[in-house]
Amino acid sequence: MPQPIHRFCKDNIHVTRREARSPRGTLLLIHGLGGSALCYDRILLHPALMDWTLTAVDLPGYGKSPWAEEPLPIEEFVDLAARFAASIEGPVVLGGHSMGGVIGTLLADRHPELLRGFLNIEGNISRDDCVYSGQIVAHSPEEHLAFGFAQYLDRLYEGGLKNAAWRNLYPSTRFCDPRAIYRNSRELVDISEPEELAAIMGGLSIPALYVAGHPGGTGEYSLGLLRRAGGECAVVPDAGHYVMYDQPDAFASITAKFLMNVE
Repeated sequence: MPQPIHRFCKDNIHVTRREARSPRGTLLLIHGLGGSALCYDRILLHPALMDWTLTAVDLPGYGKSPWAEEPLPIEEFVDLAARFAASIEGPVVLGGHSMGGVIGTLLADRHPELLRGFLNIEGNISRDDCVYSGQIVAHSPEEHLAFGFAQYLDRLYEGGLKNAAWRNLYPSTRFCDPRAIYRNSRELVDISEPEELAAIMGGLSIPALYVAGHPGGTGEYSLGLLRRAGGECAVVPDAGHYVMYDQPDAFASITAKFLMNVE
């Protein structure tokens, strides 16, 4: 029988945790732009991952975590994730989706001693990957707060009528601070445009794997940048950007294999 899922707040961060009975380590999971721990719902109890404790956090301004007085930049999310990883006993592998993949890339580069490995799940590599963030920053900050965010939510809702992953994302985005999603969108575009993330990912000193969905996930341009930089990729067929939600069995299998190789 799997251990129950616990939900609690730690230092103003909402945490969703499924303990392992005899854990080999902890898989620390960070969501993407507008998301929350909900995006990992289909793998939290997956039988292939029962030997590891799974811990998914909601970043400040997202999910069930409180909104900060001023929205936090991605750089502070990197520091927060580092402190969280350092507080966990035993081996820690970081898994980050989309914006969480960017956070994880920077953390793994700066503090490799905190992590046993890193799973980059559809994280940004180039400007081509700024699909959601690009839509958001098409408006000015004032336009975003006045009507842009509401229009973005409407698009998510309408898309969710046909796409289960968007249906899962919609309630998380409704909870998030609209100021935070705008600030972090602007940062994602600025970080992605120089196309430096592939080189950072490819040069990491710890085991790292990029997991992409196909045909609806990361495009060939970004994957090409990553491969040329020496990054290892796993492509999941019949999946989109939310690969762990679209194909939980395939994702869990890839993750379990990666975890065995970093023990």
